[in-house]
Amino acid sequence: MLQSNSHALNVEVLHDRAVQQKNFRQVLQLHADWLEQRPGGVRANLNGYVFNDQKLPNIDLRRALLQGAVFLDADLSHANFAGAILDRADFRHSVLTGADFTGARLDRAEFDDALLNRANFSEALVCDTSFRRARLQEARMLESSLERCDFSEAKLHSASFHHAKLFECKFNGAELERALFYYSQISLCCFARVTGGEVNFSYASVKNSDFSRAELPDSRFQRTDLSSTNFFLAQLRNCDFRAAIAQATDFSGASLCGSRFAGANLFVADLRSANLKSAREMSSDQLCQARTAEETILPSGKKGAYMKNCGAEKPAPR
Repeated sequence: MLQSNSHALNVEVLHDRAVQQKNFRQVLQLHADWLEQRPGGVRANLNGYVFNDQKLPNIDLRRALLQGAVFLDADLSHANFAGAILDRADFRHSVLTGADFTGARLDRAEFDDALLNRANFSEALVCDTSFRRARLQEARMLESSLERCDFSEAKLHSASFHHAKLFECKFNGAELERALFYYSQISLCCFARVTGGEVNFSYASVKNSDFSRAELPDSRFQRTDLSSTNFFLAQLRNCDFRAAIAQATDFSGASLCGSRFAGANLFVADLRSANLKSAREMSSDQLCQARTAEETILPSGKKGAYMKNCGAEKPAPR
């Protein structure tokens, strides 16, 4: 009797799955008709649907309603979610290589541990969304709006944030090798302990943010507004700060060896305990405006507080 009941249950489950798959195919066809403005088309409403472990590569869900949808461990490579409503959607551990989220809305969505290489979030509205430990190599977030998002320990090699707006986002421990933040607006964000060379923040506004203990050698901050940002104990060797605004910026304990500072505004910048050995293009006026102390290593290699016209602004041979 028990075996008979178990068999009946399995048959019922298989039947339910077949019905669900048939209904899903119908929803997709009606949605395709709606996108093409054909008669009888209906916008896909998949709010709360569960797609766990499903293989759905190249699926077209542009502008679909997917609030609370669950895609745990699903294969969604090259899926198209452009313009979709994805509030509270769960993509943890899913494969989203090359997926398109252009112009999508993502409020409290989850992408922890997801594979998002070359995914496109351009012009998306992303709020309170988690990308912890996600792989986002070469991902595109051009002109996106990111508020209170968590990229902690994410891999963002060569990711693009051109013209993006980032507010109260976390990048703690993320890998930023060659990431691009041209003209981005970054406020109250945390980049503590990030790593990666040749990161480009040129022409960006990076205010009141935390880069403490960051390792960003050979990175570019040319004409960047770094007002009141914290680089405590950061590794910033051979970086480009030409024409940057670094008013009240905290570089205490940072390594700035070999970095360039032509035209940078260092008014009350904190250079106490900073290592400026071989720093280039620093003027006597710049160092007089900044805060130095006995522990500061000046461009000449001399240690101590800077004294006007002492010549210590001239870089030591490299």
